[in-house]
Amino acid sequence: MYNTFKRGDSVITTVRGSLKEEDLGITMMHEHLVPHERIPEPAALNRFVEPLTVQVMIKQLEQAKRWGLCSIVDCTPYRLYRNPQTLLDISTEVGVNVIAATGFYTERWIPAFAYRMTIDEIAAFMLRELREGIGDTGIRAGIIKVASSKMQISPVEERVIRAAARAHRETGAPITTHATLGTMGVEQVQILEEAGADLQHVVIGHSGLNESFSYCEKIIKQGAYVGFDTIGKERFDYVRLSTAGVNRFAYEKEAYHIPDQRLIERIMALVEAGYGSRIVLSSDITRNEAYINPDTLGSWGYTYLLGSFVPSLKEAGISEEVINQMVLDNPQRLFTTS
Repeated sequence: MYNTFKRGDSVITTVRGSLKEEDLGITMMHEHLVPHERIPEPAALNRFVEPLTVQVMIKQLEQAKRWGLCSIVDCTPYRLYRNPQTLLDISTEVGVNVIAATGFYTERWIPAFAYRMTIDEIAAFMLRELREGIGDTGIRAGIIKVASSKMQISPVEERVIRAAARAHRETGAPITTHATLGTMGVEQVQILEEAGADLQHVVIGHSGLNESFSYCEKIIKQGAYVGFDTIGKERFDYVRLSTAGVNRFAYEKEAYHIPDQRLIERIMALVEAGYGSRIVLSSDITRNEAYINPDTLGSWGYTYLLGSFVPSLKEAGISEEVINQMVLDNPQRLFTTS
């Protein structure tokens, strides 16, 4: 049913249309541009700064554009507050390229209709969004998003991952993943490879959250990219799967603190081992991260990566050439099939 994609036939699909690979430019590879509150919060929550709004975000993106930002990959899949029209509005107003995603998130977010689908049916859903558009918007997805839960890949998550490989083979669209807390990324790669994906066009997301050097090295040696894509998101949380939906408040969450300095150290170790050409960078900003991280994303937002973190990489001794690989060359290769 599915054909192998012929190299040289592809273009990069953005919400505003097709893009030449050389025009992709400096790219943030894992973001969520439509602000939302994922989980209702107690009324008495003490915020350090207000959550992001579209208007604030646009100002941040305009500044980031002056610092070189050209493109953003919006990794929001079906159901998770995806809004293609808002992405188009932001892209048009700011003048940055925005690439939308098809696909599904972790099991508890997979809708009932997809939960019942076969691999072929899930792939067909992705293909429609890649070829025809998301819903009735006519705005096409340009990347495929899949996910796995913490320390496990459930049967339905595996079906989605295998379907993504089929849609990728048919269209050439790259695949980006959510690997919860830097777990199961190696297993994601193995499933994708078994299903026929070209791993040169796969990013394993949140790899930087795993403390093990060998975790990232295994992913890279298998041919995929590793995403250091929680930059500035030093404090964050996940709802415990065992209690998800019971009360929906902060005390159900598992909180994490991973300072950027640790991410810099992990990047340095990979660069010193010769793997700078397999790393991509981003911040994975949603509405909540601003007030949870007042000194980083709360102060900088979408300007943090280029305005603060990249200078920190330089101070740590990473060369301009390697930094350009991570923010410019590697995203371009990921999207280039010729």
